[in-house]
Amino acid sequence: VWHTVDVGVPFQPCWWGTVYKVVTETTREAVGMPELGRVPLNTKVAGDAAYTALVEAFENMEADKVPVMVEAVAKACGVEPAAEKHIIGWQEIETLAPDGDVTFAPHTRHHPILAQTAEADLQDEIQGSWQDLQKHIARHLPLLAYPNGQPHAVNRASREAARNASLVGCVTRVTWTNAIARRHTLL
Repeated sequence: VWHTVDVGVPFQPCWWGTVYKVVTETTREAVGMPELGRVPLNTKVAGDAAYTALVEAFENMEADKVPVMVEAVAKACGVEPAAEKHIIGWQEIETLAPDGDVTFAPHTRHHPILAQTAEADLQDEIQGSWQDLQKHIARHLPLLAYPNGQPHAVNRASREAARNASLVGCVTRVTWTNAIARRHTLL
């Protein structure tokens, strides 16, 4: 299981979960959305297309601008963002890990898009996540799952940070890069 763990910092829902919630729960037929103009939301297909377009736009903008844009989308949709946690805590991990039925691996501390993360923060996100996991449970998998996992979310600096954390591999959502023969493209 790769999952962001509650490391004791104030909870911030993953922005793409917020975008999905507000786009799919709105009762508005259409809204004006940042980066996209007027977007129809009157069918599931239209809502899914709006979500996909928003995520793509937000993933390619500066990380500090994304929360403002997410808030604008929520306001346009007239839906309150989720306030509850969608992450697992150490108590749950420590309960699940000993049986051996579930194995955990690092996935970063705060779930940022790593290609948008300052190089100075990459070690804390990746190596810190790996060290936290080793400190809490005996059985762990030395593989990083890149948050988001799309090609634009992984860059040279994030691959180097994973290598520096002594991880043996990484996985993405890009099928061809997960093949063993191509593992060097990930690390």
